[in-house]
Amino acid sequence: MLIGITGGTGSGKTTVIKSLESLGYPVVHEAARKIIEEKLLLNPDLNILEYLTNNRYEFQKEVIKRQIEHENKVLKENPRRTIFCDRTIIDSLAFLVLDGIDKIPEEINLYKNRYDKVFCLEPLNVYVNDEIRKEDFNTARKLHYLNIKCYEKQGINLIRVPRMSVDDRVEFIIKNV
Repeated sequence: MLIGITGGTGSGKTTVIKSLESLGYPVVHEAARKIIEEKLLLNPDLNILEYLTNNRYEFQKEVIKRQIEHENKVLKENPRRTIFCDRTIIDSLAFLVLDGIDKIPEEINLYKNRYDKVFCLEPLNVYVNDEIRKEDFNTARKLHYLNIKCYEKQGINLIRVPRMSVDDRVEFIIKNV
């Protein structure tokens, strides 16, 4: 069973995923973060926001490709187990829409129905940037709502996870799988 965890930038997805992983669940970590980390390793002076703005479509195609590869690997290693994903391939659409790109990568239509359920974390009141996360608070909120619209447009129902403690969010998700 493949379960997606989605939400805007900084909504607590990675924290929830790490908590689920500590409980023994197999997880798929966010592909975009890994790709950005790799790019910064190769070029520490890279302005990541500028790079993403100028290469959004190609970057999101790589994110989708990498996400599918990671999901397939974890699925193969963990047959008949519940697997949680930090984002799904649908999340890439919100970033494309944000930049005014309406071209949908073909992989979206091929793989969008692979998720058994998708949980959407409500945004937190606190937003912190890091080396990878460079969007400002307003952009993060905008991405959250674009993300919801993209899931709806793809016909995927989201299970809303309210703003609450990490442990309560994890418990809510596990009970609703």
